Amino acid sequence: MHLVSFPYLFVALSIALGHTPAATAQLVAEQCAEGTGVPNEDVLACTRAMFFVGSSPLKTATLLSARGRALQVLGKPRQALRDHEAALAANPLSAEAHLGRALARTDLDDRAGAERDLHKALALFPHFEAAWSALGRLRFLNRDNAGAIQALNHAIELGGHKGEVFVFRGLTSFRQRNFTAALADFSHAGSLLLGYRNLALWQWLAARHAGVPAAGSAQLTLQDLDADEWPAALLAVYLGQREPDTLLIDQDTNIKGPQRQLNGEMMFYLAQYDLLQGNTVSAAARFQRAAKLTGNSSVERAMLP
Repeated sequence: MHLVSFPYLFVALSIALGHTPAATAQLVAEQCAEGTGVPNEDVLACTRAMFFVGSSPLKTATLLSARGRALQVLGKPRQALRDHEAALAANPLSAEAHLGRALARTDLDDRAGAERDLHKALALFPHFEAAWSALGRLRFLNRDNAGAIQALNHAIELGGHKGEVFVFRGLTSFRQRNFTAALADFSHAGSLLLGYRNLALWQWLAARHAGVPAAGSAQLTLQDLDADEWPAALLAVYLGQREPDTLLIDQDTNIKGPQRQLNGEMMFYLAQYDLLQGNTVSAAARFQRAAKLTGNSSVERAMLP
């Protein structure tokens, strides 16, 4: 069904169920603001809600920003950016919209614009935990270790106990070669996150660098990973259960799209493995190939030597 006609169908259905227009407006606004956990449904809910919002700029901004967040989750940063900019046109004082635009700009590799938006969000709402967390991740990508740790610590102090905050603080500590602190954060993140693709690899690497036996916890993590996902194959290499050459990585740097990114990530983790084995020549070559393949906003790119 065409999206434009969907609100009208929803109105008819609401009336048939005995809902008043005001109750219907409240219902769809709540669905949009709270989210359903399914991004496609959230986009539709916010589109429905905007049919009822009338001329209220504050409500319009809230709904547009919520739809922008859903579009961001769907991997559509350009569309998300348009919604957040429209939200800010309706309400320039929306900290949520500034945060949303910052996240979209980060994905579009406009880091300077993202940082400006995050500072605006924090000027409007200094205790905005999500904005501090996003600023920490952005500073991590920009290799500002001290700034990243400061922002992520602030997010945690404000109650930001989501696993990704600890992942990025752990990555920053790893880059600073503070492997004990990195391992503690990765382990804590593991208790909060399920299915975070590369976390098992970072835990193993931090444990080895810190001189902590990693095989037992890595075996447990390996059982939780999808055997068809490449982190499971790499972890099996780390554990000595298969040889690196059996991963059959396509080393062609001319490939495009998601496969190019995945190849770069795999090459990066194999280079880390080479370093631990003392194979510095092989590690240097693999890091060089990883640099050509990984995207500018990827974690692995930020962690390259």
